[in-house]
Amino acid sequence: AAAAAAAPATSAALRALPPPPPPYGLPSWADASVDELVQLLQALPAGSSAVAAIAPALLILDSRAAAALLKGLAKSGASARAAEVFDWLRPLGPDDELGASLCDVFTYTTAIAQCGSQQALRRALELRAEMRRRGVPANTHAYSALLAVCLKSGEHELAIDIYDQMIAEGVPANLVTYNTLLDAYGKTGRAAEALRVLDVLSARPD
Repeated sequence: AAAAAAAPATSAALRALPPPPPPYGLPSWADASVDELVQLLQALPAGSSAVAAIAPALLILDSRAAAALLKGLAKSGASARAAEVFDWLRPLGPDDELGASLCDVFTYTTAIAQCGSQQALRRALELRAEMRRRGVPANTHAYSALLAVCLKSGEHELAIDIYDQMIAEGVPANLVTYNTLLDAYGKTGRAAEALRVLDVLSARPD
């Protein structure tokens, strides 16, 4: 019954819910691995709240574990559950317990990357804009994920514009960024720019 309950609107209200028993006979929710949480959410009936089902775990996860949970759900074919969990977290402000601890560059980068499989460019751009509003700085991985979503959505010029913005903000590019940029330059006929990127890559020690 607890798993089917609607998710409350704040971390405090989530903490006040009667906790469901730990899954798989575990002694406590702290003993549940990310893989076990993924399995639990995969088995939830349609219409059940993912957030309410794993509330005790959400309250003790750090942001890297939360990002791993989102990745695990997407890899297992439960992208909708991943979006449900993160979309519940997103409105929580910095004064909220989970808003402060779980809405950071790790979870936002993961959520942006997951937009690529569905070519959900608008959602990816909204997430990047939301990071700015929350004061969450985008790192190389976040920008590289956004560039990849642009390419998968066929928005090659936008990918180049976002790369320019990334460099203007002082965020360094990595090999993934450069490979994505090469793809964008190739699809927009910018041979000279592509050659300059190849020169940069050939000069890299790695």
